[in-house]
Amino acid sequence: MGLGAVTFLVGIALVAPAAINPLAGVFAPVVELVFAREGAIARSNLQRNPGRSAVTVTAVMLGLASIVAMLSVVVAIFTGFTGYIQRSMSADYLVIPQSIILGQGNVAAGPRLADDIRRTDGIGPVSTLRLAQGRMDGGDVQVIGIDPAGYLEVADFEWNTPSTDAAVGQLGAGRWLIANGIYASQHNLTAGQQVTLETPNGNRTYLVAGVGNDYLNAKLATIYVSQENLARDFNVTADLLIMANRLATADPATVTRALRDEVEQYPAFRLYEAAQWRDEQLTTFDSTIMIFYALIAALAIPSLLALLNTLAISVLARTREIGMLRAVGATRRQVRRMVMAESLLLSVIGTVFGVAAGVWLGYALVEAMRAIGWGMPYTFPWAGVALTLVVGIVFGVLAALIPARSAARLDVVAALRHE
Repeated sequence: MGLGAVTFLVGIALVAPAAINPLAGVFAPVVELVFAREGAIARSNLQRNPGRSAVTVTAVMLGLASIVAMLSVVVAIFTGFTGYIQRSMSADYLVIPQSIILGQGNVAAGPRLADDIRRTDGIGPVSTLRLAQGRMDGGDVQVIGIDPAGYLEVADFEWNTPSTDAAVGQLGAGRWLIANGIYASQHNLTAGQQVTLETPNGNRTYLVAGVGNDYLNAKLATIYVSQENLARDFNVTADLLIMANRLATADPATVTRALRDEVEQYPAFRLYEAAQWRDEQLTTFDSTIMIFYALIAALAIPSLLALLNTLAISVLARTREIGMLRAVGATRRQVRRMVMAESLLLSVIGTVFGVAAGVWLGYALVEAMRAIGWGMPYTFPWAGVALTLVVGIVFGVLAALIPARSAARLDVVAALRHE
């Protein structure tokens, strides 16, 4: 994916000088709708030096392609992890340690806590997660124990094709495991494959039932086994996380109060209503995404500077020509509009290249995440394309302000004498 992206961008940069003249002819009529007289002169200025214009178009393309590609990735990550939360943490209640960092010494609870929750009036299905550490292929792996009989009543996996919910049922039929996307991609695991898992009680042979992700473990190399096998092979019977659903006929406020009274007896744990917990996670996502937006803005700045630089050089190179235009009757306003039209034409061409490159790069990056085990849904970045078009036009206007002002203020006599 990386090699293809670099090759694609280099290819566009190499094609740009040859494409400037025909593209200027295609888009010039659009600019001439706003700059009826000055647009034709601006087009001839671009076509006269396609090499210099191509450098600017390439710089604009790279900056704007970054915007589209990054927005595609951000939307995919946000949509993907939101889906993980909704599906894999879909229970009405979650009982979680105060600080949960999987694989790093969390406090777990014995079976009493889960039993107390099951006996609470108004509570329906209850299932738990248990945690152990194993080794496979010479490396550490996190082992999560789930209850195959009840897990799907309160949670689910985000499955990698062709795996389905049937894989959960297989965990109860012997030594079967489910690998998450990252671990499966690292070790090329496929359904039906036989693997050797190192456990405290010796090496054990497991079969891969499927490949799927849940929210808490999407970023960690993880396998899932039945709690029966976790107890037999890893000697782990304590619950790290408890998920429970409320009966449809129960009063939510009454059930929540009763559960809170039960959980208060276990100070290391905290009761969440699932909607509250998901909202906290989404708030964290929102604050993280702001960092991405700041990065996107930073990537766009070089495009503005490149456009400004090219226009300034163009004005200096055409000092005498601008003086001649003024001598035959061109007004300062017409000179400003000519430079503005040239800037907009450059930015429009660069924006078209940028959108094409950005859409392709965004798709490639999302697919690359899928290849390493993060299956994120690709969505065509309509918002990113619209934003890029607006940014491209705005850049064209902003970049032209200083060069256009300088061109309009040239002294006619001094300009005619300029060599």
